[in-house]
Amino acid sequence: MNNLDTQTAKSHLNDLLALECQSISFGYQVLASISTQVEDQRLTQVRVLEASPVGARFLILLRGESKALTSIHDVVRDMTSADANSPLTDSEYIANVDEALVNAFYSLEKHRLGERLVILESQTVCGCLSAVSELLGHDGVHVMEIRVHRSSTGGAYAFLSGSEKQCTSAVEKYLCEPVDANRQVRIECVNATTQLIRRNFSLSGEA
Repeated sequence: MNNLDTQTAKSHLNDLLALECQSISFGYQVLASISTQVEDQRLTQVRVLEASPVGARFLILLRGESKALTSIHDVVRDMTSADANSPLTDSEYIANVDEALVNAFYSLEKHRLGERLVILESQTVCGCLSAVSELLGHDGVHVMEIRVHRSSTGGAYAFLSGSEKQCTSAVEKYLCEPVDANRQVRIECVNATTQLIRRNFSLSGEA
């Protein structure tokens, strides 16, 4: 199910909540719980951007205002807190999400490839979204695309780009920050000025 409402998303729905469930069946349980909460509490400031299987997992992306998404996040965590083997693989709350992140997830915009190409990989989609959000906080770094692994292993990867100075600085600062070991985030910054990279990078828009 994909219910991307770009016109609404650009107005008052400033935050993003990502929920990554360990199984498809539990994912639908979470989705049903969210639907009940939205209807019972009349949470009109919430939109479901994504609710679909990701390999053996289930991904839910919600866009909305802070109070509503925080309430939903708390309910979902309460559903899983009593289980030692939590069926919630990962979750991420991004306040004032950069519109470029959402556009990259749905391939709504194209950017030219800069001097450097940043390749980011994570064992969870939430980990990838979190890392992309942090890197976008650096001037001159833009996200080109975010791709979800549809295989059983799950996870996601992203391409970002910018000048040599901007990308190198952003990556170095990111690597200095503590990260969740379960997300197994890997990040590389490579020279993108070579013809081979440009010719093989489908989103560069260059021959």
